[in-house]
Amino acid sequence: MPRDDAARLFAGAAEAYAEYRPGYPDELFDLTARRLAFTADTRIADLGCGPGTATIPLARRVGGVVAVDPNTEMLEVAQAAAARAGIGTIEFHQGHAEDLPKLEPGPVEHAVFGRSFHWTDRDAVVAMLDALLPPHGAIVLLGSARTVAYPWDAAVRAVRERFLGTERRAGSGTYSHPAVSHADLLVAGPFGAVEPYSFDEDVEYDLEYVLGLQRSYSHSAEHLFGERYGEFQDALREAVLAACGPGPYPVVKQDTLIIARRPRA
Repeated sequence: MPRDDAARLFAGAAEAYAEYRPGYPDELFDLTARRLAFTADTRIADLGCGPGTATIPLARRVGGVVAVDPNTEMLEVAQAAAARAGIGTIEFHQGHAEDLPKLEPGPVEHAVFGRSFHWTDRDAVVAMLDALLPPHGAIVLLGSARTVAYPWDAAVRAVRERFLGTERRAGSGTYSHPAVSHADLLVAGPFGAVEPYSFDEDVEYDLEYVLGLQRSYSHSAEHLFGERYGEFQDALREAVLAACGPGPYPVVKQDTLIIARRPRA
């Protein structure tokens, strides 16, 4: 993906991302802290930090976080969230994950990606981190699993495709999920000792949350619709109501964690 496109992926979506994208459970961060032996001296990088979804919980468990994102709006929202939380141990940098060494971050032990690894040149990033991280350093991937479709998925997809076409939009182009999974790519590389974990939680979402969630995605960001965004939102509301009723909608929220280390570690 072109670098300018990466910066535009979530243009105008930072506030919606912070408000509507589900966070990760505390037990995920607690497990990460235990497995990687976080201390007050641990310093990590959060690459593609977005509005600070993972940055702030991580900062509460380590001595310092280098938070990097190409989108200035995301960084502004993340900085505001850190200030509200009273956390002063986060260094914010505008840039791409691939550019971490150029940002002169100082020593970092581990690199975390919260729903962002797929937006990078994964092979280049792994090679860069292999050169940058210490022998015990790890790549940590936080993500979401969708083994069961949400009740509104088909209705939302149909409306989105009516307005934007069947190809999944991203920036000024389109996006397809990588043919090789994150786990398989890591297993085949220098960080081949991979530990996968999953976390399930029963939650309820209401109609406004489901509609707001669509504003947080790169493939349905407001800038993609031009002057038709209001029309899209109205059609979306009508379709979700017809498919699922007024809510609330009980679902199983599924989060994933991958900790990848060098085998000798």
